[in-house]
Amino acid sequence: MITLAKIKRFRRFFARHRVLLWVETVLVWLGLVAAIFYAISFFVIPAAAERKLQTLCGGAVDIQSGRIKGFGAIRLNGIVIAQDERAILDAPVLQSDQIEIQFDLWQLLRGRFSVDSIVLSDFLLTAEYDAAGGKWNFVSFQKTNRPARRIPLLDIQRGAVRLRQNRDGVTETLATVSVNGQVATSAKKNECHFTLETDGRFGFGQSKLQGGFRLGDNGKQSHLFATGQIIMPAAGILQNKWDLKDIKLDATIDEAAITLRQFGFSLGQGTVEIDGVMGRTGRRPMELNVGLGGLTLSDRFDPGTVSYGWLLESSDTGFARFLRRFHPAGAGELDISITAELDNLSQTRLDGVIVCNDISIRDKHFPYRIEKMQGDIEFAGRTIRLKQIQARHGDVHLQLDGRVNSSGLQTAIDFRVTSEAMRFDEDLYQSLSDPVKEVWRDFMPEGSAEIDYHYWKTPDGTEGKELSLALKNMSASYRHFPYPLKNLTGKVVLRPKHLRIKDVLASYDNGGQIKVAGEVLQEEDAESVFDVRIWGDAIAVDSSLIRALPPKYSAFFEHLQTDEMNAAADFVVTVFPDKTDVRFLDYSAEIKVKADALRYDGFGLPMTGVTLAATVTEDALRLNSFRAQTESGPIRIGKSQLWSQGTDPNRPGICLDLDLKGFDLNEPFWDAVGQETREKLGKLGLRGRVDATGQLAVNVPKAECAANDLVIDCNDNPLTIDAVVLGKVSGRLHIQDDRVVFSGFQAADISLESLPKELLGENAARLLTQVDPKGKVSVYLNDGFLKTGSGGPGQTDVHAKVNADALSFGQTDAVSGLAGDCQGRFVFDFETGRWQATAHYDIDQFIFRDRLITELSGHWVFDPNSMRLESNGFTAAVYDGVVTGNLKMDLQPDEVGRYQLELNYDGVDATRLLAAGGETPPQQAMQGSAAGRLALEGAIGDFSTSRGTLGTTIVDLKMGRQSLLGKILTAVQLKRPEDFVFNEIDISAAILGPELIFDRVRMLGSPLVFHGHGKVNLRSRQIEMELASWDRKNGSEETILKALTRGIGSALWKIQVRGTLDTPEVDAVYLSVLKQPLNIFKKKE
Repeated sequence: MITLAKIKRFRRFFARHRVLLWVETVLVWLGLVAAIFYAISFFVIPAAAERKLQTLCGGAVDIQSGRIKGFGAIRLNGIVIAQDERAILDAPVLQSDQIEIQFDLWQLLRGRFSVDSIVLSDFLLTAEYDAAGGKWNFVSFQKTNRPARRIPLLDIQRGAVRLRQNRDGVTETLATVSVNGQVATSAKKNECHFTLETDGRFGFGQSKLQGGFRLGDNGKQSHLFATGQIIMPAAGILQNKWDLKDIKLDATIDEAAITLRQFGFSLGQGTVEIDGVMGRTGRRPMELNVGLGGLTLSDRFDPGTVSYGWLLESSDTGFARFLRRFHPAGAGELDISITAELDNLSQTRLDGVIVCNDISIRDKHFPYRIEKMQGDIEFAGRTIRLKQIQARHGDVHLQLDGRVNSSGLQTAIDFRVTSEAMRFDEDLYQSLSDPVKEVWRDFMPEGSAEIDYHYWKTPDGTEGKELSLALKNMSASYRHFPYPLKNLTGKVVLRPKHLRIKDVLASYDNGGQIKVAGEVLQEEDAESVFDVRIWGDAIAVDSSLIRALPPKYSAFFEHLQTDEMNAAADFVVTVFPDKTDVRFLDYSAEIKVKADALRYDGFGLPMTGVTLAATVTEDALRLNSFRAQTESGPIRIGKSQLWSQGTDPNRPGICLDLDLKGFDLNEPFWDAVGQETREKLGKLGLRGRVDATGQLAVNVPKAECAANDLVIDCNDNPLTIDAVVLGKVSGRLHIQDDRVVFSGFQAADISLESLPKELLGENAARLLTQVDPKGKVSVYLNDGFLKTGSGGPGQTDVHAKVNADALSFGQTDAVSGLAGDCQGRFVFDFETGRWQATAHYDIDQFIFRDRLITELSGHWVFDPNSMRLESNGFTAAVYDGVVTGNLKMDLQPDEVGRYQLELNYDGVDATRLLAAGGETPPQQAMQGSAAGRLALEGAIGDFSTSRGTLGTTIVDLKMGRQSLLGKILTAVQLKRPEDFVFNEIDISAAILGPELIFDRVRMLGSPLVFHGHGKVNLRSRQIEMELASWDRKNGSEETILKALTRGIGSALWKIQVRGTLDTPEVDAVYLSVLKQPLNIFKKKE
């Protein structure tokens, strides 16, 4: 309980410690006030500032912290202002590290918050334009209608303003400008002055703006004025880099609009003056007057010029579309009024004029750069008009006229470029569309022409182009017939898929002319029209014309010796599309040529009086007619065709319709036909005048040209080999493809010594060498053919008759004087040397080893399978006798031919036969008749290999004294041997080459009989013979022999004959019958 004593003690303690308690109380209150101040600084002020700023701007605000600085300031840290809460982090409009607000504390204590100054430092203000929405990021901040208040001092330190653009979701920074300065009130009510300048950051130079702003009360008009300069950064802004100097701005602002009373500045050598009104309500209408003087315009970044490249990307107005299409650049002036709505710039209206002092344009539809333009471009609403603007392209003078009418998305264009002397150069070529470029490449024009280029577009989107050319001494060369067209005059009109050529004429120094006219119209939904023709008159045939032909055909004509000829051509060329090829054009040319003289390297005969008519296409050359005179005779060719590549692509194909009358196949002709034909005929040649008519086809398929059908009529034409005349030929040769058909053909007086062995096979040539024929024959070919190949004759099959006169065979002329004929079928293969023949022969006579044989007749057949020649049952007459026989000859490849001969003869006058062979001189032969058989075989041409047998019987032989038999009879002491008659002589002999081996000689006479054996060499004419003789008066031969064996009979002679047939030595020994009968047959010991 509280007592009085306790109260007294408390009073004494308080009295002693009064100062100390007062101090403690003050400290407590100070702590309390500090706590409240801290709480206000860190919790109340940031939240209150956020609410206040959100109320003022209508956006989202975030403040990191804030505090009271002293008793008259507030400092806010980390201030971010954006359009909404989501943009606080991604797209803030204002970011500031610090804002310091100075206020009047006394006014605050009186309940009023009065701001004296604001220090805004280290901030970034981002102004971003949304191209899709056409709005800036700060336009969504709400506008307040609070009554105007005194503007505090605004101190801007180390600030930056960033301009950005968002297009198609991509944000691009256009410029970042450093900002320092002050905004301060003046003595006048609601008026402030400002000074803004850059500090060199972000590339800007020393830019400075100073001016003032008078704020109207209660929504009344405010006034903005400024002067200064802006030095642009090196990188430029919106593709522009120019300095704005002498800036003068005078504008008023109210709730409805911004009025530019004056806005002007100098830009390089030019000036800009703008005035007008920009609305702030509704669709924000705008009316501006723009005046540009002495400025340079460009569509790309260029320091000191006005670049509109950014406008091409950000706007789709008619003006922007005009700029986007023509890309004007250069010096000019502009005086134009702009009427638009800021919320819908696509409906912008322009009125005024652009004065071109030195402007260049490049139309994207006709990208031919036009420079040094001088004239006016008028704008009237949504219409742009070009009025007779004069321009140049290099040294080419141009005039431009045109009009563009824009109505929303529909635009009408009419544009024309004319020139009195447009140069056809690479610049013009690159300006043309692809189809027109294709035509250009087809004709390769050079020179100049008067042109009229017209482009138009209707509101419904239909476009049209036309290029009209009035040629002035131009030159051109058509790609597929590149003959130079010189001094061209006439008119050419080009439209898309349409070409019209009006009387284009080319003239040459020699008086020749070429005219071109026609029309080409290509339609997708209708039938195309293609009618282009080229006429040539008296065009010189020279190397230029030959090179103009397709490469595949120039090979035919490049061998013309143009320096030595005087020729002119008339032609008509029809140009048409090739539907099967990627080439744009194809053609067909009708050509007529006249030449006083013509020489062709591949045909050595000079030609005169030449006329030619031909049709030339890309695929073939058709020769309609050809006439010429040569030293061999006239040449006439009818409708024919030539291909650069035939069946063999390495050689041309030829199909000629020939008509040659009395054409002389002389040496110049054979020199002219070329090596290939020479090789095909080998060493054979034909001379003299012939008639040749029909079709000649070489190296072409039958589908393109029928088979060869060439008829050659000969009349006693010399047939030669290696310049040696074999004989003369007459009749008809029908050449068909690879064969020659003979009809009524004959070759007379053919020399067998000159037969072409090289044209025969190896075996046939060897046989011909072995037989070694000599003399002349005449061959008559009733019908048959000769096949030929690239290497010469291949095969022959004929029905022929061979007539011979005085032929001989063999190196020793074993057969000579042969006369007669042989007719039948003959087949011979020149490549294999195999042949087949069936013939009948009638030989009037011939001499075989000095013996005359007449009336030889028979048939012979050659079988190529067995290689055997046979003649069975032939007959002949030999010295009043008859001979029949058979002959076989084996002609195997790689072997010497062999023969088998069988002869049967009867009634042959032996004395004449022996006398003809030289065995008995004619004066020694008396009489006798022979019959018998001869069988003989051996190698052909080698008599030493002959083997055979001979059996003969001679009756009633009577010989002269000096004959061999006469000398034998004289040796046995016959007094008158010439009166001795051999009733019968039997001879049996073997033939071993040149030797006759007589194994049995039996001669019966009166009164003697002879028996013996021996041999005769027919080559050396040596004889060895042993005979025994008996007296035949005692009876028959059989009786004498029997008596001899018994040792009874008349005298016996032993006879030996040695030496030559011409001078034989005969020894005879008489033997008595008293001797032992058989001792004469015993051998000597």
